[in-house]
Amino acid sequence: MSPKVEWPETTAPKAILSFLDTFFGLLDEPTDEASQEWSELFTENGAYLFSRTSQCFGRKDIRKQRDFVQAAWPHMTHFVDGVYTSDVDGLHVVVRGGWSVPQEDGSSVIGRSVAAYDLVRTEGRIYIKKLEIYADPTVLVSLIAGKSEPGSSIKP
Repeated sequence: MSPKVEWPETTAPKAILSFLDTFFGLLDEPTDEASQEWSELFTENGAYLFSRTSQCFGRKDIRKQRDFVQAAWPHMTHFVDGVYTSDVDGLHVVVRGGWSVPQEDGSSVIGRSVAAYDLVRTEGRIYIKKLEIYADPTVLVSLIAGKSEPGSSIKP
């Protein structure tokens, strides 16, 4: 499992947890290779929907979104608080967690989210058909604007 993500107790199948571990490991790795590999975790026509701010369809657009986030916040890391499945195969997964962006003053801006994954198995591999992230986008918007929301920064 990824050293960056602490996994909570869950009944999700091991194959799904392994897939999510790869997903988060690549998501937090700021390299071109990781961006490419991460986008390839989606189906060719996969969907990435982030609150009301970003809707990407297809690997190419999903890769562009990931590259934008990595360029803006290369030290962003993600954390997971819960993994829930609604079927025996674990192909419909909800992940509760969030992300942290370290600031120059030693504080971190923290955002919380819930993400719904629709996964599919194709030729023995797992892919994301649709990833829908529910979060308050004002925290990221404030980072883009160069300021953080009151109460969103915490001291180490």
